[in-house]
Amino acid sequence: TDGPRRYAAGALRVHGITAEVAVGVHGADDIEYTATGPADQLAAIRCSVTGGVLTIEGDGTAVGGGVVTGGGHTVIRTGRGHTVIGQGAVVVGGSTRGSVMTNAFGRGGGVTTIIGGAGGQDTVKVTVKVPKQTPVDVRDVAGYVGIGPTGGPLSATVQGNDLHAGRVGAAQLAVHGSGDITVDEVGGAVAAQVQGSGDIHVERGSMPSLTA
Repeated sequence: TDGPRRYAAGALRVHGITAEVAVGVHGADDIEYTATGPADQLAAIRCSVTGGVLTIEGDGTAVGGGVVTGGGHTVIRTGRGHTVIGQGAVVVGGSTRGSVMTNAFGRGGGVTTIIGGAGGQDTVKVTVKVPKQTPVDVRDVAGYVGIGPTGGPLSATVQGNDLHAGRVGAAQLAVHGSGDITVDEVGGAVAAQVQGSGDIHVERGSMPSLTA
C-alpha cells in the first residue's frame, strides 16, 4: 500500500496509469491519495503538484488501442425528442431504453456489473479524495474509473475503458475507440466527442450549451 498521502492542491489530473481509479469527495481542503497493489506497479505511479494541480501519472507507457471508426453515439437525456449528428452520433433526449443502456448499466445481455477490468490481487487500485468543486481531468487510464459527485468541472477521455461519474459541473467528454462514459448529471456546458464504437451517456442536467 502507498499512502494515504495528502497534497495541497486545488485540481486533479490522472493520466497514463494502469489501475482501477476511484475519485471520491471528502470534507478536507486538500487531496488524499492511496494506492494498493503489487509494489513494482505502485512504483510506476508518480504524484506531483505543479501550479496547484496534483498530477497522478504513469511511467509513459502507452495504454489502450487505436481509433475504431463508426458505431458509437452520445446520449444526452434532457427532454423530449432527439437530434442525431453523423456517425459517432449525438442523441439529445428521447428514450434510451434498449441495448445501449442495458449494456451500459448491466441490466441484461449477460452483463451483471458496470465496472470493468479483471480485478484480483494483481490489480492496482488508486483511491483519491477531493474537496467539492475540484476540477478533475482523467485520460489514458487502463482500468475502470469511478468519480463521485464532485460538482466540479470534468474532463474525461476513455480509450478501451469505462468511466462513470456522479454530478459534475461543465464536462468535456471523449471516447477514442471502445469504452463508455456515463455521467449522472451535468450542471454546465458539455462538449462530447466519439471516435469509435464507444458510447457517452449524460443522464440529466441543465447544460446551457452542447458541442459535439
